[in-house]
Amino acid sequence: HKFDKDLITEGDETLELKLYKDAELTEQVGITKEITILDVIPTYAINTQSSIAEGGTLKTSIKTKEVPDNTKLYWKLDGTGIDSDDVVGGNLTGSGTVKKGILNLSHKFDKDLITEGDETLELKLYKDAELTEQVGITKEITILDVIPTYAINTQSSIAEGGTLKTSIKTKEVPDNTKL
Repeated sequence: HKFDKDLITEGDETLELKLYKDAELTEQVGITKEITILDVIPTYAINTQSSIAEGGTLKTSIKTKEVPDNTKLYWKLDGTGIDSDDVVGGNLTGSGTVKKGILNLSHKFDKDLITEGDETLELKLYKDAELTEQVGITKEITILDVIPTYAINTQSSIAEGGTLKTSIKTKEVPDNTKL
């Protein structure tokens, strides 16, 4: 007897196997044999970085077991202070298809250059488009603030009538920013 792998978590089941002498199944011979049918439970391991700087691309690999090929999974980006402005393209939800036990995701984050402190992003995975049946654990990723810096290089003193030459070196300041 071959049993269907339904991938529905329903708990272990008990099958009873009985042997009869007649086609009407009224004259049992031998004892009833009980066989436990164990649930096969799909698993989802979300592998990604623990932190990423604004402007970076978060690459995530979700490794599955007992999840059929071409299964569509749905993802959601969430967290305190996280909104569509944080993600290039603005998508906080989406989907992907499992291929050979793997689903790869990529999310690019906006470098807003606003000093707001590090933010905690939550990546969640779901079985349904309504995002009600979460699978796997919530993965937390810290989005690190990218803070502009300004270094002023100049002489420490100058005589009257002299020319003061100054160089300002910046990091994480967009081109054409007026200072």
